[in-house]
Amino acid sequence: MKKLSLLMSHRNLFRLIAASFIVLLPALVYVPPVQADGPPSIPHQFYGNVYNNDVLVGANYTVVAKVGTTQVASATTDSQGRYGYSPLFRVTASSGALIEFYVNGVKAIQTANFSGGSITLLNIYVVNASSPTSATITSSILGQSSSFVLTGGVLQSAATLASANGYVSLGLAASTAVNMQGSTSLTIASQSSPPTAPSGSAVINAYTLTPANVTFSPTATLTLKYNTSSLPSGVAESSLYVATWNGSAWSEVASTLNMTSKTLTVQLSSFATAIGVLGRTSSTTTIAASILGAADSFVLTGGVLANAKTLNSSDSRVKLSFQANTTISMQGTQLGAATESNPSAGTDNSTLVRAYSFTPSGATFSPAAIMTLKYETPVPTGVNESELYIAWWNGSAWEKLTSTVSTSSKEVSASVSHFTVFSIRWAPVPATTTTTTTTTDTTTTTTTTTTDTSQTTQTTTATGTVSTNVMGSSGSFSVSSGAVASATTLNSADGRVSLSLAANTAVNLQGSQQLSVLQLASTPAPPANAKLIEAFACSPDNATFSPALTLTVKYNTASIPAGVNESDLYIALLQGTTWTPLASSVNTQNKTITAQINHFSTYAVLGNVSGSTTTQTTTSSLLLSDFTLAPEVAAPGATVTVSIRVANGGSAEATKNVVLKVNGMNEQQKDVTLSAGKSQVVTFTFNRSAPGSYTVSIDDHSGSLEIKAGSSDASTGFSMPVLAVIIAGGVLVILLMIVLIFRQRSGGY
Repeated sequence: MKKLSLLMSHRNLFRLIAASFIVLLPALVYVPPVQADGPPSIPHQFYGNVYNNDVLVGANYTVVAKVGTTQVASATTDSQGRYGYSPLFRVTASSGALIEFYVNGVKAIQTANFSGGSITLLNIYVVNASSPTSATITSSILGQSSSFVLTGGVLQSAATLASANGYVSLGLAASTAVNMQGSTSLTIASQSSPPTAPSGSAVINAYTLTPANVTFSPTATLTLKYNTSSLPSGVAESSLYVATWNGSAWSEVASTLNMTSKTLTVQLSSFATAIGVLGRTSSTTTIAASILGAADSFVLTGGVLANAKTLNSSDSRVKLSFQANTTISMQGTQLGAATESNPSAGTDNSTLVRAYSFTPSGATFSPAAIMTLKYETPVPTGVNESELYIAWWNGSAWEKLTSTVSTSSKEVSASVSHFTVFSIRWAPVPATTTTTTTTTDTTTTTTTTTTDTSQTTQTTTATGTVSTNVMGSSGSFSVSSGAVASATTLNSADGRVSLSLAANTAVNLQGSQQLSVLQLASTPAPPANAKLIEAFACSPDNATFSPALTLTVKYNTASIPAGVNESDLYIALLQGTTWTPLASSVNTQNKTITAQINHFSTYAVLGNVSGSTTTQTTTSSLLLSDFTLAPEVAAPGATVTVSIRVANGGSAEATKNVVLKVNGMNEQQKDVTLSAGKSQVVTFTFNRSAPGSYTVSIDDHSGSLEIKAGSSDASTGFSMPVLAVIIAGGVLVILLMIVLIFRQRSGGY
């Protein structure tokens, strides 16, 4: 009876095992369900360059991804021959499915297997793909008809469109990308009844530009001719300028006046509603000034200060210096400065030394004035005298300006373009230690990066119209959602300084809506082995640009000090009192020096004295490829590795400054020098503790990093089917062990 009971017990146990197996069977054979209407919802993202016959293509080549005969993604290349940047190139398919790529209908060499959630750099190569379709654009410049051909939206040969009388011409360089906004005709026509000029100005000539918002990259050169005999009474030839009409107001843009050829030249990245040649009238206004009670005055002619003027307080604690030909816009005829007895505290934890209120609030100066404020010693406890700076109150926070400190004369100086409350302040400089990991064929060097984040800077992304002033040349550009709407070049009136921003450059102006570049009269001494040619203050201080903008400075050989060769000139960044050389390129034929800068500060042109050396770099023959980011999903604090291959495709040794950026900000950098035909993989490591999405980039190569709390590298996790099998297997093992135990106790069946 006991055996029968035990047998029944065993039978019940086997029934339990069988039932458990039946319940777990779906998990053992689990296959992710395929949606009835299509592939999985998580796409596989691709991006990279496109090559036709081993040559990088231009814009408007069509890239298509197919699984079998089904098209699963499509995009067109940008002007740099890239796909998958904007818009993203996202493929949806079944797991492991073979993806084939086509360029203008020609099958590419590369294929890939679908992996949902992955982001893959894939450069695509095709042979004998046809060029994008061509379109003929007709033009009418003051009635003079012409035409040009766009191939894939790009002008293959340079073109100049001009009116018959020579008063208007539009120059387009070869390889200019032209977006006609759907139109096939371009027109510039005279306006017989132009909009009313702003106060203090008169309209000389005005023109309607169509289609509105047509864009040019690089910029088009618009030349407008004038006749001195047609200038209104009271308008001096030297006061002429170019302005655009936005539908409600005239806005002055950067232009170059040539009184010999009687022309004004402006760089256009897009068409405005209208454009015109305007001139300032010669009406005079006397402005009374009171600087801490010290009375003075000056005269404006047509809103312009004819001669340089310096206003001082009687105790020399406050000084304002204006250049000749400064345009001053203000309400009323009274200008003053007084001690601010109750300045706002702000939220940046900086220490106040002294504050002043300048009136009228909102008065503007172009070019910017130099403000010099004295301070007394000893300074407050804990304040580093050499780190003092001038800041202005924007209504909610103190905005730091690029400043120069003279500890000998106890003065702090900065360029200011408008009036408000200003103060001398101090905040400790955050300590940053940056190192990199570089891998070559023979050596590997690994270091880490540590950043002191105790000081937090409040920033506001620029939006709308940003006004500019480059060495006295006023202008503006549009920013949408923190990015430059189209490629923009800002030039000084004398052509000595140029700032070039690519389309979609992310701009953060530290809460300001104004950008300025001003030549500095005094700066810290250059290094012992170098001589300073000229220096510029770019404000607002620490405004950032991603990708970096191009700073070009034109030099005069006559101004180069003895002992300095043209080829030894370079651009340097002022950090505290130290000049740091930047990767610079000297063009001795055009007499220019060029460097990439990703933030605003004080910059200078320096030259090495013969026999000395300063690290400089050129990058013309170095190419980047094989960008990798691993992992793409990481836990807070986990190490992230980024690598890229640098190859020298030139015939001589070259050096490149490889810069790793995270969310557009410099993270680490490394100089790489390669002989002709050599390549090297450069590797960086870093981490982030805050959960969120990060864009990681090196030049035009980028990837996305996701920091998730509790996450790990996806390659080490278990998929749902594997996890189900493991659980089911564990349950079966436990049940079998129970059977064996019963058998041992019963001695068998």
